[in-house]
Amino acid sequence: MSKTYLLLLVFTTLLITTGCKDETESTKDNMQETITSDKEAKSDDETQPINPGKLREKKPLESTERYVGTIKHLDLEGGFYGIITKDGKKILPLNLDKQFAQDGAVIEFSGEAADMMTIQQWGTPFKIKNVKLIKSGRPISYKDM
Repeated sequence: MSKTYLLLLVFTTLLITTGCKDETESTKDNMQETITSDKEAKSDDETQPINPGKLREKKPLESTERYVGTIKHLDLEGGFYGIITKDGKKILPLNLDKQFAQDGAVIEFSGEAADMMTIQQWGTPFKIKNVKLIKSGRPISYKDM
């Protein structure tokens, strides 16, 4: 009985290792074929790396331009204020003065985009240099949050 058991164990081990080896090689071959066919399908222009900044903004925010936007209080990540410009750009002000922290306020402002990531993960981080209130909004209190 022990010879039969030992023979069965050896046979099973050989069968398992042989089966795994064949599957691994066929997977490698399939992956190589896929990579080759993908390279053939793409033109030279398509193989260039994508610039993540181009995906985020169609046109970079210029520091000399003046923007008009509406301040919105967003209830994400503990709550914060964002600015949505007339052309739909989302701007995350890094230094919005407390007097302008009003939901729905319309402001005219200038400044420069900051190349950084924030916990809000919303809009383009922006350092405001000049701001002018055009229309008042509604201040947000902690009771509203």
